[in-house]
Formats: sequence, C-alpha cells, structure tokens
Amino acid sequence: MNAEHDHAEKPLAVLGSGDAVSRIVGSSFAVLPIIAAGAAVVAVGPGDVRDRTWAGIALLVLTLIRATATTRGLSRWLQIGPSLPFAAVVGALTAVTQEPIYGVLLLFSVLRIALAEDLRMLLMTFAATLVALLVPAILHPSELAAPAVLWALLLPIIGFPAQYLARSLAERVRLAARLRTVVTAVLAVDDARDAIVHAALDLGAADVVVLIEPRASGELAATAYAGGDLGDLTVARADASIIGQAFARRQPLFAPNVAGVAGALPPALGGEQARSALSVPVVRGRRVAGVLCVLWRTRVRRPDDPRVEVLQLLAAEAAVAIERADLLQRLSESATRDPLTGLGNRRAWDTALEQSMAESLRSGRPLTIALIDLDRFKAFNDAEGHRAGDRLLREAASLWTAALRERDVLARWGGEEFTLLLPDCDEARAMEVVERLRAVVPAGQTASAGVGCWNGRESGAALFERVDSALYAAKASGRDRIVRAAGVA
Repeated sequence: MNAEHDHAEKPLAVLGSGDAVSRIVGSSFAVLPIIAAGAAVVAVGPGDVRDRTWAGIALLVLTLIRATATTRGLSRWLQIGPSLPFAAVVGALTAVTQEPIYGVLLLFSVLRIALAEDLRMLLMTFAATLVALLVPAILHPSELAAPAVLWALLLPIIGFPAQYLARSLAERVRLAARLRTVVTAVLAVDDARDAIVHAALDLGAADVVVLIEPRASGELAATAYAGGDLGDLTVARADASIIGQAFARRQPLFAPNVAGVAGALPPALGGEQARSALSVPVVRGRRVAGVLCVLWRTRVRRPDDPRVEVLQLLAAEAAVAIERADLLQRLSESATRDPLTGLGNRRAWDTALEQSMAESLRSGRPLTIALIDLDRFKAFNDAEGHRAGDRLLREAASLWTAALRERDVLARWGGEEFTLLLPDCDEARAMEVVERLRAVVPAGQTASAGVGCWNGRESGAALFERVDSALYAAKASGRDRIVRAAGVA
C-alpha cells in the first residue's frame, strides 16, 4: 500500500467534543402578524366547499408562489412573503373541507426552510406553518388534531436538517470554486509557503494559520504563518499537541473545543486564545513534509464543517505547491552554484557584485574585491591525481568560508581561481582578510591574490580587470603573495 492510500484511509479525527448545535429560537412578535393573517382567511373563507376546485386553487397558488419566490432581484420581505399566504390558504382549505391536506403544506415548508437564506426567513416559514396547522386543528379537533400534531413534529425533523444540508452544499460549492482559483494562484508564485498560509486563512475564515515543517535537528519549526507573529515556533516531533500527533499519525486532527483537550496546542499557540483548531499533515510521497495548523477564535462545532473539509483539500494541494517551489529553488541554485565546492559560480558572482555596488553607492561605504588563485594547481593535480585536486578545492572553499563574515561572498570563478566580495571593507582591511585566507590553504599549498577597492565610478568589469591584472602581477613576481590593484586615473 502506497503512502497516498495510507493517508487517504485515515479520516479526520475529532479530539474532545464540541458544544451542542445552537437551538433556533424565534421571537414572539414575528408570529403575531401570521396568526392574524391566518385567522382572517379562515374567518372569511367559505365553509362548505369540498370539491376539487379548491385543490386546483391550492395548486395554482403553490405554482405562483414558487415562481415568485425564485424570481431574482426581489427584496428579502418579498422572498419571505410567499410562505405566509400559502400557509394561510392551505390552513383555510383544511378548515373548510375538514380534510387534512397538510402534506402539501409540509412539502412546501420543507422546501422553503431548505432554501432559507437567513434565520429570519427560516423562522417566518416555520411559524407560518405552525399557524396553518394549529388553527384548523383548534376548529376541528376530532378530525384534524392528530394529523396537525404529526406534521408539526415532522416539519422540524425534516426541514431543519434539509436546510443545514442545503446550506452546507452551497458553501462547499462556493469554497470548491475558490479553492481552484487559490491553488492556481499558489502554484504561480515563488513563495508557495506564504501563499498557502494566507490562502488557508482566507478559505477557512480562520484567525491564525501556521505551516510547520521538520528541521534537520528533528524539531518541527514554523516556516510560514498568517494572522499573527509567532516568532521562532518549534514543536518536538513527539509533542502531544494536535500538531505533533498529526505529524506522527499522518492523520488530520480536529479539536472543536480546544479548552476541553489537555495540551491540544503548544504553549506558543495557547496565547492566541484559540477555541477550535485543525492540524492537517502535508504529505509528500511517502513522508510527512509538514503540518498545516489552523486556529479559530470562534467555535467551529462540527467536523463536517465545509471550512474544515476545504482546508484538508488545500493541505493536499500544498504538498504539490511546496514540492514545486523546492524544485524550482534547487534548479535556481544549480544554475548559480558550483557543484564541486558548493560556492556561487560566475552568474552568482555577477549578481552579487552588481547588488553590492548599488548598496555601496547608497551607503557611501567602501567595497573591495579580491581574486585568489591556488599556486601550481596543475602540478599538484598531475602529481596527486584529480581526486586529490578536487579535495583541495573543496577544503580550501570550506576553510575560507568559515573565516569570512556572513555577508562576504566567496565564489568559484573557474579552475583554481576564486573571487571574493568584501562589502563595507577598505583595501587595507581587505589585504588582512586575504592574508588570513592564504594562511589556511590546505595540503601545504600556497595562493596568490590581487586586491582592489571600487572607486564608485568604474563598471564591475573594469574593477575586475584591475584586480585580475594585480593577480597576474603577483604570479609573475614569484607567487605566494598579494598585490594591490593599480588605481584609476
């Protein structure tokens, strides 16, 4: 079984238990006009008509109401309104015919509740239906009371779940469309990690999102976050939080009530006052490459919440985006990196020199470069072999890098020649730096160098030519020495 199937067979795990779904409570003043309308229709309606004409009228009213309710551009009240006269008409027909035709009312009410756009519409529909059930039952209790009670019980049992499922489906469709757009955008940017956390923040309507990836040391560390500054967040792989568990179990974990799960979040995230949390492993091939952790300060009560589901889909796409970004980074580095020594190549040197010259112009600080050549490298290569020559180059690069500042740039120019960029360093100090490098040349070898300070006017090529001439002079005069580049007139 491959890793993808292994991951797919592990569904979302819910930690702890969430609060019960909030009960829908209607206000009494919203019911009063409905009662008045229903009573008026019943009072003025005919009292002995029993033929099918009224059934036809009821069907016609239903058709007109459905057409009106589905017409776009109506105000909220016009959308709510059709429920009221329809409930009244059905109630009146039931009262005058003394026949329980509540099935039509229930069907329409279930549809209206399922399609309710907000709580007000839902409550108005429910209240209107109750009035249409109760008034005829009161007038004819022996014939209609039992059916009315039955339908009154069935309406919320069928209608409210239908409304929840309809709204959830609409939300899933909306989020799925946005997810496609977001994934396309994430794959198109260079900083995929930052794009992923901000996309999760938006799609999940969350407050804090953190992408946590493993370090070489074994810890899990935050590599991107949105919604808050978490600093240098680290989590042990064996951590009992939902982050550590999601990483270890390769399974998404959801905590609807963070306060009810001991140690659900690391201390660094506890200060965010999260009420609900989700951690989804980011799986790349056969390994877990990270964890996407999402926090909400408002309660997300259900694991089948569309936001929870879309974030799991985003985490699956995040693996692809991160892998692509890392591949592009490796390709970029291979184009600017010397494979033998790991130093920058000529392309990297040209970029660094151009940037340093621009910075030197802005700051007015000196900029010096040096060209260093390992003496008699060909003879060493011929005598010791090519592997020994490669080892000499690698060791020299490693020793020199360790002796430099972090902002200094050492690059391999080609063969046994190295270039050195020293920002904020004058020529005298640069001579001292190069002398330290010459003192640690491995394998008992020596090196020659040319050093020159940029005058702020010449091009990078002209500066390099001056320093190259100084190196040539050092080698021509016996090697194992440093020569300053001639000044510019």
